[in-house]
Amino acid sequence: GYIFQFYNLIPVLTAYENVELPLLMLPMTKKERHDHVTAALEAVGIPEFAKRFPRQLSGGQEQRVAIARAVVTDANILVADEGFRGLIIKNDLLEIVRHETQVTVGSGVVLDDLVDWAAERDLAGLAFAAGIAGTVGGAIYGNAGCYGKEIGELVHEVTLVAPCGQIQVVNEAYCGFTYRHSRLKETVDIVLTVTLQLEPGTGEELRAEADLHRRQRTERHPTTDCSAGCFFKNIEDPEAPHGKIAAGKLLEDVGAKAERQGGAAVHPGHANIIVNKGGACAADVLTLARRLRRRVKEQSGYELAREIIHLGPHGPEPATWED
Repeated sequence: GYIFQFYNLIPVLTAYENVELPLLMLPMTKKERHDHVTAALEAVGIPEFAKRFPRQLSGGQEQRVAIARAVVTDANILVADEGFRGLIIKNDLLEIVRHETQVTVGSGVVLDDLVDWAAERDLAGLAFAAGIAGTVGGAIYGNAGCYGKEIGELVHEVTLVAPCGQIQVVNEAYCGFTYRHSRLKETVDIVLTVTLQLEPGTGEELRAEADLHRRQRTERHPTTDCSAGCFFKNIEDPEAPHGKIAAGKLLEDVGAKAERQGGAAVHPGHANIIVNKGGACAADVLTLARRLRRRVKEQSGYELAREIIHLGPHGPEPATWED
């Protein structure tokens, strides 16, 4: 998602249509788009203004429409109630170039689209990422993964823009990939392109695997209520399956699915997902998350850290916090 300093709402479109715009590029039915847009407008507190044009909205209401448009595609970001005093830029680096089994991808490419692109060309290695929301650049930044696999394992090199403006090409070691983390979170480098090392595969088998993962996500993840995906990171444990103890299991063991705070509630299909049931603010989500984190620590001794990005007024907040 993206928010411009001056919102850049399209004046001939209603608030609803402005929010719906990024969904028109995704393989969604009209009803699915409607459910996502309605939930996003409810999340920012202006569902009654859906049919109004930008000229009929106040400055604050325009900002809320812009926020709804930014989050309607399910970003893994929780924006502070105070807002963000900065600029979030739309990424249009969308080129994909193949070099035998290596693929150089623009950071603005949707990760799920890349999964299909690779399968169509009999390139294996990305099916695990089917259904993961976000762009390739975001996946590299957070070392996205699932089913015991991570995108950092496929990285050959990354082209970055350093904070000083210098463009540099770095290898996988520079990125310092660990579980749901990369060194880029500290360096504040911007990802331009990434070259991934894939393997020969069979398109039919790869599409079947990707479709299976998408069905599994649909069964457990919310399809209408807004969320930022899994809230907490899994716990690293070399003796556990895939080397991780599932945060969702720890949360389910402490009765998380019955919990609610204001408009924020734990999703009944997945104890590690907090959804907006209507009117929730960031404070509701964080209060609920802190309560669940304390319960897990008291019962199992494990300390949970956020997987979602909590975007405060001056930038991302630390993944851990004091109760």
